Amino acid sequence: MNFAGWLNAKGKEEKTVSEKFTEPSSKDGQTEVSEDVHTDTQTNTSEQQESRKTLDELLSSDKALQSEFDRKVTGALNKAKEKWEQQARDDADEAKKLEKMTAEEKEKYQFAKDKEKFAEEKRKFAQEKLKNAVASELVNRGYSAEFAEFLTGSDAEISNSNINAFDEAFKKAVEKATADKLRGDTVPPAQKNNNNAGAPPSDFHEYEKWRKNNK
Repeated sequence: MNFAGWLNAKGKEEKTVSEKFTEPSSKDGQTEVSEDVHTDTQTNTSEQQESRKTLDELLSSDKALQSEFDRKVTGALNKAKEKWEQQARDDADEAKKLEKMTAEEKEKYQFAKDKEKFAEEKRKFAQEKLKNAVASELVNRGYSAEFAEFLTGSDAEISNSNINAFDEAFKKAVEKATADKLRGDTVPPAQKNNNNAGAPPSDFHEYEKWRKNNK
């Protein structure tokens, strides 16, 4: 049985079970349990609709939110417009170039273009696989896979070097923080708080904040 057939059979089974438990509870055919459930559902739905605000209502009630929303929308539209205009210029230039070519030249040009596109797609695929390998290695070493975005190099050798350098720097920072914490037992409480805050966090976002504050 395929997925569509299974889904259809499952729907019939659920319908049968539903009908079984919503049979009339009296001879006059009134379905008291079903009506109660339906009423409760309508009440909950009405309450949710009343409490749910539309986007326009949210924006009109918060000027800062409206300004930020407008800024992002305008930025996205401008980027899209620039992309469309650049694509139109490229298409026009290519059309002019093709007009001057012979059939043989057009064939060679298209072949070279397809070859270049294939090479670029192959490069992106290889880079993505390398990034996944870096993420896996980071996880094996106890770090967040999100660091792979910054540690993945142009090839495996450079990426491995980046991982080792990061690993060494991280461990040194941990050792320093541990030493400062142990040394903090003999310093005033105010300095103890500063020493305890020196250990780099393993979470990616928290680590970025820590790195910026400890340059």
